[in-house]
This record gives sequence, structure tokens and C-alpha cells, in this order.
Amino acid sequence: MLKNVNRFLAYFIVIILLLSTITNFTASAATYGNLTYTIVNDEVAITRCDMFATGSVHIPSEIDGYPVTCIYVGAFTNCTKVTRIYIPSTVVKIESGAFSWISNLQGIYVDEENKNFCSENGILFNKDKTILLRAPRTLTEYEIPNSVTQIGSGAFNGCKNLSNVIIGDKVTSIGSSAFYECSNLVSIIIPNSVKTIEGSAFYRCTNLSNVEFGNSVTTIGDYAFNYCYALTDISLPDSVTDINRAFNQCTGLTSIDIGNGVKSLDYRAFWDCSKLSCITIGSSFTRVGSSAFEGCESLVNVYYYGTEAQWEKVTISDGNFYLTERATMHYVELQRFTVSGLINSFLLDDEIKIELLVDGEVQYSTVDVGSNVRYAIEDVVPGTYLLRICKENHVTHEYEIVVGETDVEIDAKICPVGDVTGDGNVNIKDFQRLLRHVNKTNPLEGYELLCGDVTGEGVCNIKDFQRLLRHVNKTSPLF
Repeated sequence: MLKNVNRFLAYFIVIILLLSTITNFTASAATYGNLTYTIVNDEVAITRCDMFATGSVHIPSEIDGYPVTCIYVGAFTNCTKVTRIYIPSTVVKIESGAFSWISNLQGIYVDEENKNFCSENGILFNKDKTILLRAPRTLTEYEIPNSVTQIGSGAFNGCKNLSNVIIGDKVTSIGSSAFYECSNLVSIIIPNSVKTIEGSAFYRCTNLSNVEFGNSVTTIGDYAFNYCYALTDISLPDSVTDINRAFNQCTGLTSIDIGNGVKSLDYRAFWDCSKLSCITIGSSFTRVGSSAFEGCESLVNVYYYGTEAQWEKVTISDGNFYLTERATMHYVELQRFTVSGLINSFLLDDEIKIELLVDGEVQYSTVDVGSNVRYAIEDVVPGTYLLRICKENHVTHEYEIVVGETDVEIDAKICPVGDVTGDGNVNIKDFQRLLRHVNKTNPLEGYELLCGDVTGEGVCNIKDFQRLLRHVNKTSPLF
């Protein structure tokens, strides 16, 4: 019995000691003025601001001798009377949604010595201004700086006075809820640089009547344009391949051109678009998801760029009564074009293979023989393609092309393996050029970098330099 008591006491003492060792790791929440905070790993994280706080809020650089380094998600949510927030140099992390729903926010200001964030005219960015993190909700119009490549999640969330915004042509992604409930926004031009529009990006932009999509958008996230009541027509670029629940309850939408690149419409893609009367669908279409057109009671015309036999192969799930039973199908002969040009190559007059691919699959191809040949691929349907040109002992060259309303003329050049100078010969000049790449005085880029990968390992380094040397001194020719 005594042994059991002693064992229990020993365990109890160990637990007490363990608890005492983690007091430096975390501490219970405490307050500093209007701010609630917690201490983690001897650093302060701001967890909440009193929702009744007014005017300017200055976040201190330290509390109780510990540096303030983090602002948690929702820390200032619904602080409707806060007008300005000042961030010290010590903050290294600001979680997404930290400054949501501050209806009178006029600006966020960052200490100039902060190494992770900066501000300009009250707008919060990361330090190099490539990510726009948060704009004040009182903003009325704004031109996004050319340095910005990402519009962060919730960046303009709830900016209900914002009527005009210009997105720079360096932006590649628009984050989730980026323009959520920007109810005064009327028109938006999405530049060709943008590839991704994340979920709820323009959710409840109730006065948004015009959206111009660039030709590089591939992804439109769930709820991206839900409840955009003022939208009347949409034309999606061929770069878009799938549409999820992106246009729910756009009750003013009357027509949509889905684009030739879209292969499927997922669950409730156009749910309850009650005025939608006309849709145009490309020939690459394969599937209509469940309830994609549920509630589209005005749908009367569907124009399909393909044959009736092709349409019969499209899988249509349940909940699409207005599409399958009410609408009239119109089968439209798709206009076709020619892709042609001159190909310059070197070495022997071997076969040159020219291919047009979509998502890695060859759609069209032709073969010519010679060093300088003129190629032509006919009867190409509109769409975005990867033009691939291949020849033995040459480095494959690829170009992205868009076939639209006219024939496409594109010349190309392919070089032998190791021909980094592009003159058709592999000699001492290429050796010298590759040396400058290896010693980092003049790095190779793009296609010339591919030509420098003579070992075929996917990188260009000292091994390629050594291999090219053996070719130049003729101890081991490349071909």
C-alpha cells in the first residue's frame, strides 16, 4: 500500500514539474487597453480588439516585455467604430481575416522598420508590395499598383463605397472573398495575367453589371459571382475548363457563352438564374452536374457547337429539367481555321513533328521533312492550344497559341541539343556561354536554358558544362 502511495506522489510531482515547464510556452488571455492577447513561445499574439473601441488603435511593439509578433484571424472583426490601426515593426504574421468587417476603417499604417509588411495611403501590403492584403472600407476608387501579383483573401471585403477598381496586368490571382459585398462596384476588367479567381471573390456585388474576363483565367471558384443580381450576360474565355457553383442566383443573367474550353458544369453552377434564357456551349463539353440549371425557368435556347450525336454523349445529371425538357437545342457547325508557319531547324533533313495539344493530349498533328519547312494544320476548332515542335537531336519547342476568329500564322525555330547560342552549331561559343551560366555571371533563360540541358536531367549545371566540353573537344560527340 505504501509503495502505491509513494508511486502516486512521484507521478503527481512529475506532472507538477511538467506543467511548470510549459508556462513559458503559453499563457491565458490577458488584456492591454482595448486589446486581448495571449503569449506563445515568449511572443505576444493579439487575439481580439474590444468591439466598442473607437478611433485609432495603436498595437504596441511589446507587452510585459514580450514582443508583439502576430495578429490573429478575426482580431478586429466588427470593430465598427475603429478608424485607424497602427502596426508596429515587431509584427511578423497577420492572419487572413484579421481586419474583417471594420465598417469605418480609414486606413492601416505600418511602422517603416517592419520587415514583413508595409502600407501606402492606409492600404496594407506585404513588404515588397506583391500582395495587397487589406484596403480600408471607406475606399471609393483605386488603381492597384503594378508591383502587385496577388489580391489577398478579403482584401476589399465589404468596401461598399468602392465603385471603380483597376486591376494591374501583373496580378495572377484574386483571392477568396477579395471583393465580397462591394455592392457599389459596377464593372470589372480582369486582365489577361489573371489565372485564378478564388471562391466568393465577387460574392454579393449586387450592382456588378459588367465583367470582362481575360484570356488566361482557368479557375473560377465556388460562389465567385453568386448574388450578382445586375449581371445580364457573361462570356467566358476558352481557358476556363470547369465551372462550379460560381453563378448562383444571378437573377438578372439572361445569356452566357460558356466557352469552348469548359468541359463540365458542376453542382448548381447556374442554380436559380431565373432569367437565363440562352446559353452557348462549346464542342469540348462532356458533363452537366446535378442541378446545374435548377430554377432556370426562362431557359429556352441552347446553342451547341457540335453535332447532335456529340451532344447525346454528354452526361447530364438529375435536376436539369429546364435544360433537358424545356430548352430547344440548336446544333451549330463550328467554324474551323488553319494554323501554319515556317519552321527553322538544323542538322539533317529529318522528320519534324508539329502537334497541337490541349491538357497534354494531342488534338491535331502533322509531319514534314527538312531543315526549313512550311507547315499547315487545317480544320482547327477555336480554343487555346500548346503548339509543340519536335525533331531528333533537337530541343522540343512549345508555344501557347489561341485560335479564335481568324487563321493563325506562327513561325518557329528549334535548335540542336547544346546550341545555347541559337546559331545552329554546337561549338566553343556554346561552351563559353554555358560556362557563364554555370558560374552565374549570365544565367540562361527560357528556351536557351532547355538547350543547355545536354544531359537531359531537367537542370542545367556543371554536368552539362562537362558534357558539352567532351563534345567540343570531340572525345564524346552529342550526336
